[in-house]
Amino acid sequence: MQVIKINRSASADILKAISIFGVVYIHSIFSVPFSDISLNWISPIFRFCVPIFIMLWAFFAEKSISKHNGEKGYLAIRFYNLLVPFIFWSTIYFFLKVEWKSLTFTQIFTKHWSGYGWSGQYYFLLLFQFIAIFSLLRRLALYLTKHIILLTISSVLFYFVVTYSPIFLINSVAKIGDRLFIYWIPYVLFGIIWARTGYNKIVKLPIILGMTLPVIIPLEIYIFHPAVIKFSPYVIPSVFISSIALLLAFMSNDLKMHGRYTIFTRAVSLLAKNTLGIFCINPLIIKLFRPLFLSASINLNFFGYSLLLPIAFTIITIVLCIFLIFILKKLKLGMLVLS
Repeated sequence: MQVIKINRSASADILKAISIFGVVYIHSIFSVPFSDISLNWISPIFRFCVPIFIMLWAFFAEKSISKHNGEKGYLAIRFYNLLVPFIFWSTIYFFLKVEWKSLTFTQIFTKHWSGYGWSGQYYFLLLFQFIAIFSLLRRLALYLTKHIILLTISSVLFYFVVTYSPIFLINSVAKIGDRLFIYWIPYVLFGIIWARTGYNKIVKLPIILGMTLPVIIPLEIYIFHPAVIKFSPYVIPSVFISSIALLLAFMSNDLKMHGRYTIFTRAVSLLAKNTLGIFCINPLIIKLFRPLFLSASINLNFFGYSLLLPIAFTIITIVLCIFLIFILKKLKLGMLVLS
């Protein structure tokens, strides 16, 4: 049997594959009939996905800068590689969603270009902010490397304060939401620190623990009233705790994907290499195919269909995203789907 040689981190690729599936699942769930379990339990579990992407971004950014010793040049390239797809896809979604009759100059920026223009747009804005202050965060991380326990406790307390105090519900603050970089700083700091120290030198967690811990996210929401966190599910403490544990569990175990798992390996690699493209394109696919999927699901009434349909639509959406990515690459437009 053919053995596939992989130079990429298998642990990171598996995490990326899981996370991009979760992102598309969250975006697509309202496109098909779904159960309360899908909405209130499965969907919240996947809130670890964006924090995982943020930490991995910081991790590999730090690795690249440390290896090539070129902070300004690297960050400039990363900014440009993100700016091109951001402008292109934001423009596409602007014309798909704009209501010309009621459009104002202010709405162009507040509604269509400030993180709310399409599902996932805010992720780009976060990365732009972190690219701008990455040098400062690297210096802060250098000091905090020897104080990881203090950083962890402080981060948990920070998310408790944000979630369960009225600070985040102040009108002006609530309008900004979690688009501001300060709510994501702990994730970037951990990504930088772990790039410097290595996961195995911190603590080695069982993978099964990392995979099951996100269950605490819907539990926190259910127990402590969702009205408290209606503005953002990403600032609740359980998301931070489970995201950190999940990343640490996978990366500290340094997983390997061997040749006998060829199909699995190729599927994971395909998803991991195209996460940004899938991230950008999935809202378009969901919007285009929502009427078709809704009409096709009208006559479905088998046991568990409301649980299986969101999963099926998620898989179909991802497949169509990858197909479109393939077309764009063939047309020499890969810069629109790669960072």
